[in-house]
Amino acid sequence: MNNNSQNGQMTLTRGDLLLHRLFEACVDVNPERIAAVSNKEESTYSEINRKANALANYLRNDFELGRNQTVALITEKSERMLVGMMAILKAGGAYVSIDPKYPKSLVDYILKDAQADILLVDSQFIHLIRGYEGRVCLVDIELDSLEDHPENLKVVNEPDDLAYIIYTSGTTGQRKGVAIAHEAILNTLQWRVKYYNFSESDVTLQIPSYSFDSSVADIFTTLISGGKLILPDEQLKTDPEYFNNQLKTYGVSNFLITPTFYQRLLPWLDKDQDSLRFITIAGERLTKELVKKHYEKFPEIELINEYGPSENSVCSTAKRLSATDSQVTIGKPIDGTSLWILNEKLEPVEGSEVGEIYLGGKGLAQGYFGKESLTASKFISHPGHPDQRIYKTGDLGKFVDEGEVEFMGRADNQVKIRGYRIEPDEITAKLLTMPEVKDAAVIAISDANDQPILVAFYSLKDDTEEAQLREFLNAELPDYMVPSHFVALDNMPLNHNGKLDTVALETAYAAKSENQSGKELKQMNEVERVLANIWNETLQVNGVDLDDNFFEIGGDSLKSIDIGARIYTELGISIPGVELYNYPTVAQLSEYLMKKMELQPQPSSD
Repeated sequence: MNNNSQNGQMTLTRGDLLLHRLFEACVDVNPERIAAVSNKEESTYSEINRKANALANYLRNDFELGRNQTVALITEKSERMLVGMMAILKAGGAYVSIDPKYPKSLVDYILKDAQADILLVDSQFIHLIRGYEGRVCLVDIELDSLEDHPENLKVVNEPDDLAYIIYTSGTTGQRKGVAIAHEAILNTLQWRVKYYNFSESDVTLQIPSYSFDSSVADIFTTLISGGKLILPDEQLKTDPEYFNNQLKTYGVSNFLITPTFYQRLLPWLDKDQDSLRFITIAGERLTKELVKKHYEKFPEIELINEYGPSENSVCSTAKRLSATDSQVTIGKPIDGTSLWILNEKLEPVEGSEVGEIYLGGKGLAQGYFGKESLTASKFISHPGHPDQRIYKTGDLGKFVDEGEVEFMGRADNQVKIRGYRIEPDEITAKLLTMPEVKDAAVIAISDANDQPILVAFYSLKDDTEEAQLREFLNAELPDYMVPSHFVALDNMPLNHNGKLDTVALETAYAAKSENQSGKELKQMNEVERVLANIWNETLQVNGVDLDDNFFEIGGDSLKSIDIGARIYTELGISIPGVELYNYPTVAQLSEYLMKKMELQPQPSSD
C-alpha cells in the first residue's frame, strides 16, 4: 500500500483490500487525528491502532488465533469495541458482534453456532457467559496491561477471508449467521466513501447497535476515510434533547437512521444544523410523507435512501432523494452490484411487473455460517449464467422510471420493525417450546400510524398467565422481537384451506383492544388521567390503568419519544424518553412528574 503524501490518496493492491489495512493507512496519514469519541473521551487513530496491535499480538501468540477463526465480542459501545474489532481482524480472525442486551440463551446460541472458541468481553457482562468453555479475555481489565506493540502485525489474510458474522432472524426458531468476507464489505465501503464524498472532515454519529449490519457501514466508512466517529450513550441516544446536543457539540456531518426513528426525531431537531450535510435512511420502507417533512425542515441537507440485506454486505442500491420526487424508490445498484427482478420461473419480469429482487456481484456473503443447505437454497446460480451466484432476497420490487427500483414489500411474512429484520415464525417457534402452550402464532399488524407491531396469539394447556409468556420470550429473544401484545384464544382460527386465518387473528386483536376499555379502572388524579389518555392514544390501546407497564402494553424506545412530546404539549414538562425505563407505569411516572412540577400528590377523584 502506497500513500501519496500530498493528498493522502492510496494506491491499493489486492493484498490491501482488508478492513484493517485501510484503517492502518489512515493512521499513517494522520495518526493524531481524533478517530472516536465515547463518554466524552477522545481516542486518536494512533491510540486505537496501538491498542489494537497489542491485543492482536496477544490473540495471535497467546490464544493462537488463526486465519478465518471466529472471535466473539461483547462490549459497551466504546473505544474498546473498536479496538476489539480491529484486533480480531489484524490477528487474522473474524469478529462476531453480540449485543450485551441480548438474553443469555441467545448469547449461548450465537457463541456455539459461530464456533467462537475465543471471546473478548467487558467484565460487567461476565454473567452472560456462565458455562462458556472457550478462552476469555476480559478486555476492559487486560487491555491496559498488554505489552505495547506499536508496529502493525504481519498480514496473514487474503481479501476473500472471513471478516465478520452478523446474526439475523430465522424461520425455524434459530438465528442464522451471515458470513461476510473482507472484499465483499469493502465493495460497499469504498462505494460509500466515493458516493458520499467522505473525508477526514466528516463526523459520524454512530446510532445502530454493533450487532446490526448497518453499524458496519457507518463505523468502517468513517474509519477508512480518516473521519471522526461519535459513539453516543446507548440509553440516551433515542432522547431528542441528547441527540440534538450530540449534533451540535461534535459538529456531526452525517448519521444513518431508520425511517421510524427519524420520523419521531425530526420534529425535535433544531432547524439550524450548520455541520450536518446528509442523512442516510436504511432498514425499513421510506414514505413520501417523511421525505417531504425532511426537506421542509432541512432543504439543504441531503436525504439518501439505502437498501440492502445483510447477505449482500449491507447496501445494494441507493437513491438521492429530492423534495420534488413523485415517488420514493430504492434507486439503482451500487458499484460492483447487479440486480434482477425475476418471476416465479426465475425469468426476468416484463416492464413494470412486480417480481422478486435477486442480487449478485462483489458484495455477496459467503453464505450462512455452518448452514450449507440453507445457503444453497438462498444463494443460487443465475438461470441465464450458471457460473454466476445470486441471492434470493425475498423482497418484491418493480422497475420504474430510468431503471430505478421501487420496493414493494416482502414475498413472505418477514417484517422490519425499528430497522430489525424479524421472522415472526422464529417467535412462534420459541413460544411452542413452552410446555404450557398448546398452539401459537405471531403476526405483524399495522397500527394507526401504519407501522408494523408484533402480536402473539396463543392457546394454553393450563392457566398460564400472559406475563409468564412475556417473561419467557424476554429470556429467549432480543427485546425488539418480543411482541407488543398477546391475545389468548381457545384455538387458532383456520381458513377453508386449512391455513392460519390471519384476518380472523386481526379481528381477535381488535376485539381484545376494544374489550380492554370496559375493564374497571382504579381511581386517578388529574395528572394520572392525562398520562393514561396519552398512553391510550399513543399505543392504540384502551383502558390503561395505573399499574400497567408501558413496555408490556406495546411501548418501546421509539414510542417513548412520542410520549415525551405529548407530555410536553399537555403538561408543559420536558422529560427524557429514558425516564420511562425508570418510571414505566402511569402511577410511577405521575409521581415523578408531580415532583418535577413541585406539586404534592393530589387526592384521587372520581
